[in-house]
Amino acid sequence: MGVIQRMDFSSINLNLLRALDVLLEERNVTRAGRRLRLSQPAMSAVLRQLRDVLGDPLLVRAGRTMNLTARAREVRGPLRSALRELEQAIRPSAPTELDAELRICASDYVTIVFGPRLFPHLQRLAPRLRLRVVPPAPEQQVEVELADGRYDLTIGAIPPSRAGGLRWRELMRDRYVCLMRRDHPAIARAEEGALRRDDFRRYRQIHVAIRRQDGSLSSDLLGSTDDAFYVGSHVVVPFLIGDSDMIAISAETVADALSSHVDLVRLDPPGGSAVMPVGLCWHESRTTPASEWLMEQIVEIAANVGHA
Repeated sequence: MGVIQRMDFSSINLNLLRALDVLLEERNVTRAGRRLRLSQPAMSAVLRQLRDVLGDPLLVRAGRTMNLTARAREVRGPLRSALRELEQAIRPSAPTELDAELRICASDYVTIVFGPRLFPHLQRLAPRLRLRVVPPAPEQQVEVELADGRYDLTIGAIPPSRAGGLRWRELMRDRYVCLMRRDHPAIARAEEGALRRDDFRRYRQIHVAIRRQDGSLSSDLLGSTDDAFYVGSHVVVPFLIGDSDMIAISAETVADALSSHVDLVRLDPPGGSAVMPVGLCWHESRTTPASEWLMEQIVEIAANVGHA
């Protein structure tokens, strides 16, 4: 029978538990460090500390990936539950009598992905709270308007600069997908669920370009710079490609939300699945109890949305 190691709880604090939660979710030291805003060496040091405290390697390399040990799988669920219960215990109570209007700068992606969950949630908890979702402006303008107080927060896939009091918090990770009509000729040539690169370049595209004058999701992901059509909306894409051979890159959550209305096929982009971080941005000098409470509700909703 093996020796049971006694855990030294005095060496564990909330930051260490949060780091453990992120490491077990990401299974990657570098990605976990990005989420916690720690350098790769600092995150590696945290992992070593956790291994010492728990008496277990937690993550073990298997080829190019890291797998959870049996002990890590055992800890993961109770740890996540405990952290959520703690967050709920210290979270400000719902402002049921709050009579105010909050403004979010966000694209239709945010409205269609978060809205069906967030709006009923707010109606139950804060029925007098009014929410105005404003279409996105160019990134630099959004930063100025957050600082000026014209918006309470913004949600998007492109992290703004963190200079001048701006703060960013990742909410979830969506996945890029290629959308096309169901009988598109490229589908039969797909390789392991991914669109071939030559097909991606052969067929003209609809580019989703939000908050920007140049580039799009397609050019970000694959360097595509053709002169096809540019739109500032995810939601219109399925309707525009339904009767054509054009291809568009959008988000998997948008495809899910619209799947009951339009009959489209989704494939991974050439090279396989790619992740799109989605986050909150706000200005630290402009937060109020109401806006802080709203952001916590959005974080909670986002935990049940992301795919990646």
